[in-house]
Amino acid sequence: MSQNEQTQFIYSNLKDNLHRLKMMALAMFFIESFMLVLMLIPGIYPAAWESREIYVYLYFITVAYLALFTGVLHFMGNHLKENRIVLYRMVILTGLMLLLFCGMTMKLISNTTFFQPSIYVMMILAVSVVPFFNYWEIIAVILPSQSFLTIYAIMSRPTESREVLNLLLDTWGFVMIALFISGLFYLDRIRYFKQDFQLKKQNDLLKIHSEIDALTEVYNRRKLDNTMEVEWKRSSRTGKPFAFLLIDLDNFKSYNDTYGHIEGDLCLRKTASIMKETLRRSSDEIFRYGGEEFGVILPFTDLKSAQIVAERLRKNVETAAITHESSNIGVLTISIGMTSATGEKDNQYMEMYIEADKALYAAKRSGRNKIIAFDK
Repeated sequence: MSQNEQTQFIYSNLKDNLHRLKMMALAMFFIESFMLVLMLIPGIYPAAWESREIYVYLYFITVAYLALFTGVLHFMGNHLKENRIVLYRMVILTGLMLLLFCGMTMKLISNTTFFQPSIYVMMILAVSVVPFFNYWEIIAVILPSQSFLTIYAIMSRPTESREVLNLLLDTWGFVMIALFISGLFYLDRIRYFKQDFQLKKQNDLLKIHSEIDALTEVYNRRKLDNTMEVEWKRSSRTGKPFAFLLIDLDNFKSYNDTYGHIEGDLCLRKTASIMKETLRRSSDEIFRYGGEEFGVILPFTDLKSAQIVAERLRKNVETAAITHESSNIGVLTISIGMTSATGEKDNQYMEMYIEADKALYAAKRSGRNKIIAFDK
């Protein structure tokens, strides 16, 4: 995978793991809480069990730890950011490591002469199957508790060695199975992510192409309508105005008649590029409105500020000195009609098109190469 794919995979995987592990920790919390309640009820477990009190304390600590771990996972899920990925992964691995230590400790002191589900084995399988971990992460989580269990089995007394050895063989067997299952899940996760990532890239590319005007390489009318609707709603929420400029290339029909349609297309492309470069804010966008007309959206902009941007656009196109024999000054010029409004729930942004069009008509009728604001 490329660096970008790896970053997105790790982020996506961590996001899913936080949700899955939270559900796992919550389920284990209720299971262990139920077991703790049973342990406190007289007659359920042998009264002569010497380790009963210690076991109850360990169960209580495990239940409390699961509650804390669930809370931490919930917090990380709500505050997930790319710059915290490494920290959150370390917290998850450390948390699961400590959880396995709790399960292993309880298993070692449990009395195996009566029914007692192996919480340690259950935790190994849960940690391996529920989240999507690679081999190294699984080993990092399981190895500390298994290493401790192995050392304990080697150093245990002869009377305990057989029981502990059986436990050790059982748990290592489950660890091998867990590693195999986890590896398969993780490889499938990578394969499906690559497929989804490629599909998303293709969809994003198709979306971009559907919003770009092929000739001028600026946004098209469809994108203009969508952006106007977004800005109208945002203006309605914030109470801040936004401006719309409607721009027309002066005497462009004469330009086509004089220089031909190929030169006319080149002129449109060059003029669009000049105006696009003139817009300084990343939020300001230019669109091909239709034919030789362009639209510009200026978010959070009133008429006074829009006038400054409009004048900069007009001047830069004129300064580019694109030869135009039919122009009064011998070069291509533009006329601009503009309007500004604050979004209202009862009105629609289409009214701004009408207002800008009227202002543009007034600018062209007054001699072209002018900027006229709609008079409300």
